[in-house]
Amino acid sequence: MTCSLLLPSLYYTILLCVRRHQQDELTNSIRLLNTLAQKLKAGRMAAGALNLASPEVKIHLDSAESSDPIDVEQKELRETNSLVEEFMLLANISVAKKIQEAFPQTAVLRRHMPPPKANFEKLQDILQKRRGIPLDVSSSGALAASLDKCIVSI
Repeated sequence: MTCSLLLPSLYYTILLCVRRHQQDELTNSIRLLNTLAQKLKAGRMAAGALNLASPEVKIHLDSAESSDPIDVEQKELRETNSLVEEFMLLANISVAKKIQEAFPQTAVLRRHMPPPKANFEKLQDILQKRRGIPLDVSSSGALAASLDKCIVSI
């Protein structure tokens, strides 16, 4: 079975286990993983992680031969998406730490430098003038909180 076939059924199975009131061992284990994923995400957000994921959009076309759009639908993000995402991030972080420990002099790890504050000046100006919304770029946590407020305000 290919990944494209496996992942949707995996997400669906996890979703059913999280939401149903079953008490079997698999369901309870998945609920525990979901609780851990929520704590991991809360920790990342508290540390200033940016949540820039935009919802996936699906465009329905008139027919296979036509490129005329007839409907646009926003895909629902489910708890299971977050569960899988958090453990993928945890795996990446764990591997990076091991690489750094094993090869401290030669490890090449990606680290995002903070963008220059000048990159945000135009956006800060537009948000303040047009919407009355301040954008705090003093830290990644402050930026994340400001962006979250922008979404709520708009």
